Amino acid sequence: MSQGDSNPAAIPHAAEDIQGDDRWMSQHNRFVLDCKDKEPDVLFVGDSMVQLMQQYEVIVVWVGTNNHENTAEEVAGGIEAIVQLINTRQPQAKIIVLGLLPRGEKP
Repeated sequence: MSQGDSNPAAIPHAAEDIQGDDRWMSQHNRFVLDCKDKEPDVLFVGDSMVQLMQQYEVIVVWVGTNNHENTAEEVAGGIEAIVQLINTRQPQAKIIVLGLLPRGEKP
């Protein structure tokens, strides 16, 4: 399922402030400060995080839950695009793709 740029779920988007309280940016800034002088053994990659990769042994991908406007096929294609990009940039890394947890009004 290589949909590339034609798949809207494969295109990075800025995080939305759904709650309207700047919670995401506040949490992000705290994580950046906590990790500033540390070298991770395992990197969790979420939406918009691929550009921050260095040289890791294991990369965990846990994305897609916020793609509620995309079809299942688009979400799967977007996840595949992320994994392909990681393989290109980090060929030495083992990649773990976590499944999505049930979500929504009737999960």
